[in-house]
Amino acid sequence: MGIKNTYHKSLTSGVPGQLAYDGPWRSQAVVISSETEGNHYAYAYTRAIDGTYVVGGEGLFGGVLVRPLTSAIEPTLTKGAAGELAQMGPIFVPIKVVDATAAALGGKVYFNKTTGLLQTTGTGGTEIEGAVISHHQPSAANSDGVCLAVITLNGPLP
Repeated sequence: MGIKNTYHKSLTSGVPGQLAYDGPWRSQAVVISSETEGNHYAYAYTRAIDGTYVVGGEGLFGGVLVRPLTSAIEPTLTKGAAGELAQMGPIFVPIKVVDATAAALGGKVYFNKTTGLLQTTGTGGTEIEGAVISHHQPSAANSDGVCLAVITLNGPLP
């Protein structure tokens, strides 16, 4: 096998779930309690009543699942696995364009309550307080309406 000399165009600026830049950031170790199929990196998680965390959901925003390279074999975490949720800092994420509201610098960030996928409007979602699309213009959206962007989380607000 030769040396790879091409790249996947949707990953031109970063890997979803990775911290985008050096600088201040905050995260916490948590136990994931949602079913395995939906536990994707770079998706939003909320705190369940029992103190565990589920992808999407109605509870308090817990953070965005980060550090996918620590689990290089599987693209998702299994139910009961430990994960790391970022609450502050710049993170590469997939973000869905909803209602033709393009992802743009300075735009607010929402998450879908069912899937946890981040999105550009509040239609069917919940706003992540203090989160904005930052650092550079998001990539062009793919056929599913999802683009790669950097968001900055500003931590839980009082």
